[in-house]
Amino acid sequence: MKILAPRLIGMRLELVIIAFFVLAVLSSLVVYVADPSIYASSLSLTSSLADLYPVPVMLFLVGMIALIALLILGVVRHWRWASGSRWVPLAALSFISR
Repeated sequence: MKILAPRLIGMRLELVIIAFFVLAVLSSLVVYVADPSIYASSLSLTSSLADLYPVPVMLFLVGMIALIALLILGVVRHWRWASGSRWVPLAALSFISR
């Protein structure tokens, strides 16, 4: 069995974290394009039929994407506060396994 260097393990973990965040953004966009009323009902908004893509929902989605982009930037640049985001995929996997 080959022992991997800690630096290589760290780089692989960064790639997994970035892939997780990219997958989260893509799935959010797919849900938004498929049925924006899901976000509207989650935000307790009343939407009319004429307003297919409500502005508050778009602002929420843009804010969420900006936050995830900031987390990805923090992981890439090794910001100390962003190292806590390395636990997000692990926490998500632990909730899935239950």
